[in-house]
Amino acid sequence: MKLNLITTLFALILTFSLITSLGCTASQAVSTNQRSELTDQQIAAKISQHIKDTLNLTDEQYQQLYQLNLQYIPKMRSIINSDEFRFKKARHLRQLEEDKDHKLAGIFTPDQFNKYTELKQQFIDQMREDINKQAQDASVTPDAEQQQ
Repeated sequence: MKLNLITTLFALILTFSLITSLGCTASQAVSTNQRSELTDQQIAAKISQHIKDTLNLTDEQYQQLYQLNLQYIPKMRSIINSDEFRFKKARHLRQLEEDKDHKLAGIFTPDQFNKYTELKQQFIDQMREDINKQAQDASVTPDAEQQQ
């Protein structure tokens, strides 16, 4: 159960990086079916535009971010689609995310990078809460509900 929680958390972090970036609400996120139909260029454009709007990036920063996203999206897809164990996938995704964040620090101003990391952490915290709530809800069986 704990391994599934960890894997789910990292998958959500990846989803954050690929699709929602910087705090889009769930209603704004692209569904899984739509996400699989998008090209890497479309995903990179959506992520980059959202971050540009959120952090007030310059056009030059946007282009650098777009190119960086184009580099990382196929790498992330490759890890997700690999036959590795979930924990190993999660570790590779985390390493890739750390590498990307290091490069983002060179693109963003210090204030922009701080805002990015704050919003990213808020998103992660919210996802943890949602996962824990789902785990608690799943542990309640129909028989237990009827007894109450």
